[in-house]
Amino acid sequence: DDHTASSSSSSSSIAATIASICCKWQGEWSALPIHLQQDCDFVVIPCSHNCGQTFQRRHRQQHEDKCTLRLVSCDHCQIGMIQGDLEAHALSCEMIPTSCTSCNQTLPRARLAHHLDDICPEALVSCEYAAFGCLVETPRRDMQRLHMQESRDAHMALMLRNMCSMQGHMAQLSSTITGLEQNVLALQAENAALKASVKKQPKYGTRVAVLEMKKTGDHPTFIMHGIQWELSIEKLPTGKVALGLWCRSDEIVTCDIAVSCSGKMYRGKGWRASNGSIGTLKEVACKNPKAFLRECGWTLPLMLRVEISVFDISPPPPPASAEADCSHGLLWGALAYNQNSPAAAQEGDEVQGEPSKNNEPSEHQQQALVANPTA
Repeated sequence: DDHTASSSSSSSSIAATIASICCKWQGEWSALPIHLQQDCDFVVIPCSHNCGQTFQRRHRQQHEDKCTLRLVSCDHCQIGMIQGDLEAHALSCEMIPTSCTSCNQTLPRARLAHHLDDICPEALVSCEYAAFGCLVETPRRDMQRLHMQESRDAHMALMLRNMCSMQGHMAQLSSTITGLEQNVLALQAENAALKASVKKQPKYGTRVAVLEMKKTGDHPTFIMHGIQWELSIEKLPTGKVALGLWCRSDEIVTCDIAVSCSGKMYRGKGWRASNGSIGTLKEVACKNPKAFLRECGWTLPLMLRVEISVFDISPPPPPASAEADCSHGLLWGALAYNQNSPAAAQEGDEVQGEPSKNNEPSEHQQQALVANPTA
C-alpha cells in the first residue's frame, strides 16, 4: 500500500537519522519501534516519579539519584519519605546521633533530655534544698559527694527558718478562713431573711383607707380588695368594749390589719376573717362606747387610717351542720392595745394580742343576723 510504503519510508528515515547521528543500533526495520520504546538511550522520556522533568534514557539514573520525589528512608529511624522531605526530617528525627553539650557523649536525640536531667555527670544541677533557699548549682558528680555532705548544717537551718515562716502563713490563712466563714454565715442569714421577706409579701397587695367616725353609733364602711369592711366600736359578750373591724366576705381572707388613731397604731397579723367575723383592735373594760372613748382619750369626730394587706383569699369550707352555720360570726383574730407598754404609744409599733375565744356574737352581730337571717 501507498500508506504502508510511506510509513516504512518515514521510519527508515528516522532510523537512519538516529543511526547516523547518535545511536549505533542496527537491525531489521520491524524491530525499530521496539528498540525506540525500550532500549534506545537517546530517546527523551519523562521522570518515573512524576516530577515533570524529561531527559534522554541514558541520563535516567543520574536524574533519579537526585529527584526530589524519589522514595527514600531515613538512615537513622528507617521512616520512608520522599527525597525532598529528608532534610527537614533530619531537624526533628529522634534517632539522629547528638552530642551532649556537657560531657560530649554521643547518643540518640530522643535520649538527650533524659541524659541531661538524670544521668550526665557534668550537667549542672540545683541543690535538693533549693525550695528552702539553697541556691547552689554544681555538676552532678559533685552534688552528693561534696555539697550535700558539707552543707548539712546550713540545710537544716534553712528548713527551720522556712518552717517558722510557714507557721506564720498558716496562722494568717486560719484567720482569713475564719473571717470568710463568718461572712458566709452572715450572707446565709441575710439570704434567709430575704427569702422570708419575699414569702411575706401580700399576694393581693396593700390598700389604705381614711375613715371618719362622727358619733359612737357610726359604722364606717369601705370597699378594699373587692371586699366590704366595716369599722365600729362594739360591746363584746365579755363585758368589754372594743374597736373592731368587720369582714363582709363569703371567702376566708388571710390578712394583716393596721389602724392608726390619735397618733397610735394598732396592728393585727395573720387574721383569718370571713363573713360576719370581727377582729378586735383595742379592748377596754368599760360599760359603753362613750366610756371607751373617754378611756382611750379619743374625741369625736374620730379620724381613722386603715391599712389592710391581703395574703390569701380562699373559699370557706362547706358547713357540716346548722350549728356550724351559726359559728360563721366567730372572731378569727383579735388584738388588744396594751396601755402598760410604753412602746405601744408610738406610731407604727406592733402590739401582739390573742384570738378571741368567745363564740357569742356581739350586739351588732345579733342585729345583723336578725335583719338578715341568711347572712
